[in-house]
Amino acid sequence: MLSNKNFIVVSWVVAMLFSGMFSLEAQTQENAALAILKDSRDRYDKYVEDYTATFYKTQRINNAIKNEVIEIKFMKPFCVYFKFLKPDAGKEVIYVEGKNNNKLIGHLGGAISLIPISRWLSPTDPMAMAGNKYPITRTGIGNMLDSLISQYDLAQANGDLEAYYMGVEILDGRPTHVIVRRLPPSKDYACYFSVTNIDIETKLPIRNVSLDENFELLEMYYYSSIKVNVGLTEKDFDPNNSAYKFGFFKL
Repeated sequence: MLSNKNFIVVSWVVAMLFSGMFSLEAQTQENAALAILKDSRDRYDKYVEDYTATFYKTQRINNAIKNEVIEIKFMKPFCVYFKFLKPDAGKEVIYVEGKNNNKLIGHLGGAISLIPISRWLSPTDPMAMAGNKYPITRTGIGNMLDSLISQYDLAQANGDLEAYYMGVEILDGRPTHVIVRRLPPSKDYACYFSVTNIDIETKLPIRNVSLDENFELLEMYYYSSIKVNVGLTEKDFDPNNSAYKFGFFKL
């Protein structure tokens, strides 16, 4: 879900970045942005055991934009359940790191889900990767934070980092810190420009938008309505759970 409002926010950030309005020293800005991210990582590591959310995922793949809306359950160390709301409504996927030979299980949605046949696949199997830039093993808030921090650290070490704290934006009805980052176009960096929203109360990242050097959308990940430490158990990541529709046939 990348609404007109979201594009306006990105456009405003870009305009301000190039307007020269920032008076704070660059090094101070970079340190402030990185400190917010690392504080978020510390909070996630220490206090989050599981969470549920509605996950809005937008990716540019082969120069086409693909939008997905997914109900997600996540439990540490790395258990993931997906139920797709659109497209392919009803599609389900489960992946539990270290179990089931490190394979995911999934079935399609739509009319075919009335007689579900599920398949075990490697996360990098072409069928599992169809329509995705990354495998399911890259899913989750922890991975988002790791990816962001590693890019900040690398760019800072290379002397390439340009980052700013933009203040507060209300997102999903909640106040969030907004940090933006610009890096030189390079194969070493995932994107040229990014905008990240960190929930002020929970300190968790809830949205990250990535743009290329032409300010065209590359990716957007948005965790809406996050509920933390809801008491998920192994049953929530069991394809035999009667609340799910993985069916009898698991190939």
